[in-house]
Amino acid sequence: MPRLTTKQRRRKLRSCGTQCFGDPNGPKARKAGRPRYPICGSGCAVSCRESHKSWRRSRQQHERSVSERIVRAAQRAGCRWAKGK
Repeated sequence: MPRLTTKQRRRKLRSCGTQCFGDPNGPKARKAGRPRYPICGSGCAVSCRESHKSWRRSRQQHERSVSERIVRAAQRAGCRWAKGK
């Protein structure tokens, strides 16, 4: 699945809220002009696959607080990959 464009991310932020992003309005997100690390699928529910992709990417970028937020959201959604974290 291709990455969301800036316009699509902003639209999802307006419709679903901040729970669909790992870094919705941090300093780097404001500088980029878009929310970062989307964790919701096509709807407004947390997707295990999307959250795992965003978690891996945030770890690569050394964004520890963002990765912890993503893991907590994945645990609440019942994702298997987040159980041991």
